[in-house]
Amino acid sequence: MRCTSCGRGHEHRDLIDTSSKETLPRCDDCGALLRPDVVWFGEPLGEAIERAFGCASQAEICLVVGTSAVVQPAASVAMVTRRAGGAIIEVNPEETPLSPMCEVSLRDTAVTAVPLLLAPATGAQL
Repeated sequence: MRCTSCGRGHEHRDLIDTSSKETLPRCDDCGALLRPDVVWFGEPLGEAIERAFGCASQAEICLVVGTSAVVQPAASVAMVTRRAGGAIIEVNPEETPLSPMCEVSLRDTAVTAVPLLLAPATGAQL
């Protein structure tokens, strides 16, 4: 999570009581509300997108999960991996504009496919 005021990152794995503003998690440093440490649609990407492109350029595999692959510049991250010689694996129930460039396209939901992809090899097949 990230502080809405000072920007400090916080580890938070407990359930969140959303019944009132008073029960929401707060920053240990400044007391402001915490929010998920994600970029929501419409927010500026800032350094997050630069880090993503940097990581993608060095990745052997880019796992693309549950996206339309049309919102730029994030939709281009996987292609950076491909141009650097890496592979793209897509998990999406529907075909996307990225599908033809993927080494593997799994037509399944994230809830079903991702745990199987990340589990130790057991001989199970998708």
